[in-house]
Amino acid sequence: MGNVRNQSTVPREQRSEALHEHSAASFDALIDAIVALGFDEETAGRYASLIGDTPVLDSEGKIVVLDHNGKELFRIPLDYFNRMY
Repeated sequence: MGNVRNQSTVPREQRSEALHEHSAASFDALIDAIVALGFDEETAGRYASLIGDTPVLDSEGKIVVLDHNGKELFRIPLDYFNRMY
């Protein structure tokens, strides 16, 4: 098939900046969603950073918040986030 290259007309630096802005907005939205569950903003920020961009899901479709040692801190229903977006 030949070589496929990124043929975007948007400069790489500008694409990177847009991705960062999207990630920051998504992170802020995740914090807002966790605060809406009743957590304070500091805890929500911690949980959001632990969830990251690849959440761990249980068999019931809940996001499992794990600390850095693998200890479970909380479970958040995934459908809650689907309603937020």
